[in-house]
Amino acid sequence: MRVTPLIAFFLVAPANAESPQGSPATREASLQSGIRQVDDGDFQGAILTLDQAIQTLTAGGIVSPKELAQAHLYKGVAFVGLLQEGQAKSSFRQALLYDSELRLAKGQFPDRVVRVFEATRKGETKSVMKRPSSVPRKAGIGGVGIAAIVGGVLALGGVAAAAAGGSGPPPTPQPTPDPSRLVTPTATSGPGQILFVNADPAPGSVISGCGADLYCPQTVGMNFDVRPTVDIGSANSGRDLYLAAFLYSGTRLCLSARGNSLPFLLPAGQTQRVGVAFFTDHGCVPPVSVDGMVAALYESVGGSSLLQFRQDWRLTFAFNP
Repeated sequence: MRVTPLIAFFLVAPANAESPQGSPATREASLQSGIRQVDDGDFQGAILTLDQAIQTLTAGGIVSPKELAQAHLYKGVAFVGLLQEGQAKSSFRQALLYDSELRLAKGQFPDRVVRVFEATRKGETKSVMKRPSSVPRKAGIGGVGIAAIVGGVLALGGVAAAAAGGSGPPPTPQPTPDPSRLVTPTATSGPGQILFVNADPAPGSVISGCGADLYCPQTVGMNFDVRPTVDIGSANSGRDLYLAAFLYSGTRLCLSARGNSLPFLLPAGQTQRVGVAFFTDHGCVPPVSVDGMVAALYESVGGSSLLQFRQDWRLTFAFNP
């Protein structure tokens, strides 16, 4: 995600400082750490870090409105990345309380972030998470309907065959889904399942304005359901569980994302919803089309990431300059 970063400087506290908690260095480091997590796509972690930064910035009766506005702003950006519009608007309102002149320039953040921020600033209550469109969506395409297509293609065929063998009226013809918008599971490995739920924009979309380095004004956001078949992790281990997702053009990695942090223990059979947003580029130059996706559950152990299970899909997105 391309942003206009704050001017980062770290002041070294003198050796005789009474307490580092409220020092300018600590306040700046905490805020910058949260901003970096937002830039890296670690939205859940960023929210926790920015909450700590806000507490530090308001401690001791010394308040920096500009820094607090930035902390609440990036917290709102993180909530947008998690597709939590209400929480995002609440954070943006707090940012505007500390800096009523705060504005987001086009291209500074993804379009979805700018839309939610502007709706908050103008006091609009209706949802603006999705881009307005004058073109009606096809039945069964987009949102939850994508998951129904992925999981229900064979089921539709089975229902039609059963109806044809009965004595009832002929089945209603089903619309043929656009192949470019299908998300088709392929390879899988490990003790668990990762199910694609939905994406915004929908697979098959063409995303423009990505410049020469794949920084697009519109972010690709997705939701997955993670369901292990054995217990993963330990409630007392302190190990970090997280979902990572990757978009490929052939064998070339183009975009990646890390989802919000998961509980330390995922019991067998329990489903956990995870949201991700693809911000990070890996050298793919627009125009480029991605045709494959991988999502994988990792356990972070001692600075290393251990793969637990993964799922591959076929899908398409096109990115233009």
